[in-house]
Amino acid sequence: MCLCALCRNFGSFRTPQPVPFVYVMSQRIATLVVFSILLLGCATYEPPRDINTPYTFPNRGGDGPAVKPPPPTTRVFVSNALIKLGIDPNLGGAITYLSEANGTNMINNHDYGRQVQNSLYSGPVPYEPNGQKPHPAWATNGWNPVQVGDYSGTPARSIEWRKIDSTHLYTKATGIQWPLVNVPGECTMEHWYELRDNTVRVRSRTTVQRTDTSFYNPSYQETPSVYLNGPYHRFVSYQGDRPFTNDAISDRTFTNKSEVQYCSENWAAIVNGQGRGIGLYKPNEFNWGGGFWGSSQTGDEYDNATGYVAALPVDQMDYNGVYEYEYVLIVGSVNTIRQFAYSQPRPRNTPDFVFDTGRKGWSYFNTRDQGWPIQTTLNVRWEGLRPDRFRVASPFMFVPASNVPRLYIQAAFSTNATSAHLIWTRQGDNDFRHKPNQELDFPIIGDGQMRVYEIDLSRVASWQGVISRIGLEPTSIEGLQKGGLMRLKSVTTTRP
Repeated sequence: MCLCALCRNFGSFRTPQPVPFVYVMSQRIATLVVFSILLLGCATYEPPRDINTPYTFPNRGGDGPAVKPPPPTTRVFVSNALIKLGIDPNLGGAITYLSEANGTNMINNHDYGRQVQNSLYSGPVPYEPNGQKPHPAWATNGWNPVQVGDYSGTPARSIEWRKIDSTHLYTKATGIQWPLVNVPGECTMEHWYELRDNTVRVRSRTTVQRTDTSFYNPSYQETPSVYLNGPYHRFVSYQGDRPFTNDAISDRTFTNKSEVQYCSENWAAIVNGQGRGIGLYKPNEFNWGGGFWGSSQTGDEYDNATGYVAALPVDQMDYNGVYEYEYVLIVGSVNTIRQFAYSQPRPRNTPDFVFDTGRKGWSYFNTRDQGWPIQTTLNVRWEGLRPDRFRVASPFMFVPASNVPRLYIQAAFSTNATSAHLIWTRQGDNDFRHKPNQELDFPIIGDGQMRVYEIDLSRVASWQGVISRIGLEPTSIEGLQKGGLMRLKSVTTTRP
């Protein structure tokens, strides 16, 4: 199914040499397609130089792998007066059915890459366990466990499931590698489902148990991906700079493609011509995917035509990590979906991170930390693991620059370098590509002592508008000593 190893090397570093990039969309139905995407807005996306971006597209015929029809379903249902939910314990416990109380199923089940499910990504690329080659259409996905089944039609192995009561379900399954045939995912995926009014509240936990202990660059993760039937062809979201003000929404229809979008109210939806469908809400998530494939905007759950929405955080997948998140599916009109998001706690609007219990969504390009579990600080190598630059970067955010006149970095550097870069992207930027006016050098002392570095941004002309990410990188990699280290304790807007 899945989306992307999309940001396997996320982030666009300023490397001098270009690298080929493919963005393979989440849908494992066949042929690999190379395409342009939108990242952080609606301008045409130019692939960054350090990102490998595969997506899996639906089969439109031709030379893609054959689609194996799904077997008869073994669904378990819960329902209330407003909606009906079905999961399939034999398909990883994934959501395979969701409808309004007296409606038809909106979830697409054309193959095992659809449904509502986890799809996670890491290296190596390609991933060839015991010599088995991935299907060429998804060779760039790398290590790519999914919840339901692989491209050949082999289902994931169920470990346990329970219908707790009339509104709660629990499932546990072994993930399976989408691009390969019957290869376990080296992880277990647990899901807790709760029916509440017109919503499905979901908690997801993936426990990774890889034999390969390497530390790979981060990727976009589909958490989750949602595929609906052909009539649900409109991708609706809010992408402006005045979130939670009932400002005008974006309403788009795609034709056999997907795009990555910056959605500033933490929700996006796929709806039909009447404006009804399913919305996906994920707290503090600003990076989203949307798309549509098919020859017509018609069809039922086993037809090929499908609309797509996914939350796409950039995350590092440790070989022994535990990856948890929550999301909500909202059934109804666009206004109902949006008002649900408005009823939730507001997302962060300042870049305040204390790394006491984890990375807090931060990730690394061309460097690494001490690995899972994270305690007290991020112990990041202040040296490149490849002969180009390296970076430590925040998750996507919505931060009005005016909220942050100063930034405080609490860190200890063990390095011969005497300065570092603070870098940032703004709403509408594609990535961290070299922008001389969106970086600021600050002095550091490389003696290994913990200090608070105060950075005055109030007079920086390019610190304006909406800041979507921040990052730290070396001023230069020339002459950096081996064994350099940064112990990063916090990044905050008030002095710690």
